[in-house]
Amino acid sequence: MSLPTPSYSEYPTSLPAHFPIGSYQPTPLVSVTELQAHLRLLGAFHKLKEDVQSQVEGIAATNKEFGWVVFVNRAVYRFFAWTAVTWNKSSPTLSETYIPPLDVIMVWHTYLLNPRAFFEDAHRMSTTYCTNLIAIEEMPLILISSLIDPQTLDPLPPSEKRQLFFEQVSQMPYHMPMVTGYSDILTLKCPFCAHLNQSARWVADGESGFAQTKFSHTCDQCGTSFNKSNIGVRRFCEEVTRRRVGERVFISETLLQPLSGIKSEAHSIEIMTKLFGVRVLF
Repeated sequence: MSLPTPSYSEYPTSLPAHFPIGSYQPTPLVSVTELQAHLRLLGAFHKLKEDVQSQVEGIAATNKEFGWVVFVNRAVYRFFAWTAVTWNKSSPTLSETYIPPLDVIMVWHTYLLNPRAFFEDAHRMSTTYCTNLIAIEEMPLILISSLIDPQTLDPLPPSEKRQLFFEQVSQMPYHMPMVTGYSDILTLKCPFCAHLNQSARWVADGESGFAQTKFSHTCDQCGTSFNKSNIGVRRFCEEVTRRRVGERVFISETLLQPLSGIKSEAHSIEIMTKLFGVRVLF
């Protein structure tokens, strides 16, 4: 007697109510729909990388890996531009209008893969940037995946409102060029005189472009050459200054207790007291 062939669906539609792990019976943390949405998003990231590396012009034409490195650097720059400006949201949840382009979503997703760093960066200061990080602490995977073509894994054309929102807050085009060459530039604030330099290059001779390991740029205003370390020191000094004038600021990697990861302002103040010699209150 032959038994009927079991039938299977292409994808599972539900998960068990519990997963036995030793003596524990934990419930699923995610749904099948969320898993499928995440896989579609990861597929879109992979497709994006392939598209960037397949370009026959610009940096990727001669060095595919470096072409991707430059693209990611530009995406990070766009992420900070997106999160540095007040959004004037009327709802605590993210609607389609606020979802950025795929390259910025990729940086957002990567940032969330280090939840400790993301949480601390979102809560250690009272700035517009930190406020926006709090707003995007939970990534709406299902919404984002609905904005990706399930067959090609390319981003679907954005709505007019979505494109306009990103371009207004970031002051950048919604669609980032796949190709980067020696003529492509970005704007950087000089860490010495605060002048906005609008001719810094992403890629330059001597590996001195902003997306390269030996970045250096001479300020158009004060004539001083600066690098990424100088920019980092300037940001640190600005945070210390804010703290000293009474703003709510906790130095990076001090707000969370090392072992437990629990938020502790007292722990941060103790470390800052040791660093600066005096206790600065709010």
